[in-house]
Amino acid sequence: MVRYPSRHARNTTADLNVILQFKHKMLGSIALEDEECEKLIKKLLNIEKLSAWEVSSPMQEVYEFDYNKLQKNDPIDG
Repeated sequence: MVRYPSRHARNTTADLNVILQFKHKMLGSIALEDEECEKLIKKLLNIEKLSAWEVSSPMQEVYEFDYNKLQKNDPIDG
């Protein structure tokens, strides 16, 4: 019997949606404030629910966000 950690692709028992939600929020929060991050993630997660007609306009707006609300982080390389 081989066991895989919860983040491994071959693990079939872990809740992948919960893991991915956490990962999206963690990575998104590096660049965006919490509220902007949540809005962006919500838009991306709902793309598959749009019809082909609905996709044309919203797809242009998917990555739109308030650039003034970007996190101010120090560079990692000094």
